[in-house]
Amino acid sequence: MKKSILSLLVAVATAAAFVTGCGEKPDTSAPAADAKVPYPGANCLVTDKPLDSAEGSELSFFIEHSDGKTYEVAVINDAAELEFSKNQEKYMTKLAKMLEEEAAGTAPEAAGTAPAPAPAP
Repeated sequence: MKKSILSLLVAVATAAAFVTGCGEKPDTSAPAADAKVPYPGANCLVTDKPLDSAEGSELSFFIEHSDGKTYEVAVINDAAELEFSKNQEKYMTKLAKMLEEEAAGTAPEAAGTAPAPAPAP
């Protein structure tokens, strides 16, 4: 099951990259598009649960996005991977926000602390 989902994701990403890149000359002034962007967090992209709580079931894979970059995605289990594949653009938007926060130094992981718990009512 996991292999078929991953194969589907790779096929879709490859097809999207092929279709969007047809007939265009590569921009040699830009950084290499094949550089992989590492996952910026310690929590599952889909569930927000800590990846280290998965006890060996966490998954990490690379997805080629329509922007031409390849991003690492980390999820806590197969169910989260399936949810990601169903709503890929939603989670890629979330990933982009995480990367922006990391670059700005405002991400909880960048500061070395976990997010503060919500105050009790």
